[in-house]
Amino acid sequence: MTQTTVFVERFFNKTPCKELAERFDVKENTIVSMYRQAVKQLERIIETLDARREGLKATKSDKFTDDQKYFLLVCIFGFSQAEIAKMFGRHRNVVNKKVKRLSDKYEALFSGQEIKEEVPIKDPPMEGKLTRAQVVKLVEAYTDQGLSHRQAFKRIAERYSEIVNRPINFRGVESKYYKTLAACRA
Repeated sequence: MTQTTVFVERFFNKTPCKELAERFDVKENTIVSMYRQAVKQLERIIETLDARREGLKATKSDKFTDDQKYFLLVCIFGFSQAEIAKMFGRHRNVVNKKVKRLSDKYEALFSGQEIKEEVPIKDPPMEGKLTRAQVVKLVEAYTDQGLSHRQAFKRIAERYSEIVNRPINFRGVESKYYKTLAACRA
């Protein structure tokens, strides 16, 4: 059980706390606490986006559009677009288009802005061939330090391109990460 799982079940699937507590064999208060922490974390992310350029204006979960929910689940929480399509009863292509459109919109809003790092990011060791397991560990290490998943993918691609002496697209790193997560869920 993770905070992300609890958040997704409560926020998107509207699963009652009592049912989640029974499913994960914990007290209902634990589920409530984990959900509140996840909501607070999401609100901090949104406040940061708002402060940087009026990115997302809605800070309450009931004010997110379905398009924004698709974007959050795919780009922030790492679900596949096929999973989101199934969850919302939509065709996968619809979800793909909506996520791409919002991704492009947010990228355009924030392009050209440097991310100010208050604390320098510590790069975990990386050597040899980049395996899926290594990608997951690196992404976790970077996200624990406050980078977004996309920032982590880009940083890993940059570092790996220095090792192999050729350009590496961050989408390849992203693909390895999500394929590993999908394999773990199966």
